[in-house]
Amino acid sequence: MDFELGRGVDANDPVQMHATLAKAVRRREADEAARVAEQRATSGREPFSMAELRAHYPVDLDLRGRPLEERDVRSYERRYYLWAPPEVRTMEAFAAYLSLLRDNGVG
Repeated sequence: MDFELGRGVDANDPVQMHATLAKAVRRREADEAARVAEQRATSGREPFSMAELRAHYPVDLDLRGRPLEERDVRSYERRYYLWAPPEVRTMEAFAAYLSLLRDNGVG
């Protein structure tokens, strides 16, 4: 997604810049949520389940001692539906994929 300041936005005004960036973040989050919903309905993958993921993958290592938050769940779901390769169709396969990324310093 390209980011443009838009007409009339002063890049030197921190209030305008904050509002512009916040709007861009909200738009990106809405776009990603729509893409996740579409993939959830059409991908043919096993439905995302945080409990199932935790049964196969040490989520706590990713969290580094902090509690699991809703944003973490959304992030894992987004990674499952949007970023994981097409052959990853189950939570168990997703856990193996995340482990591979983590073990190779990518994830």
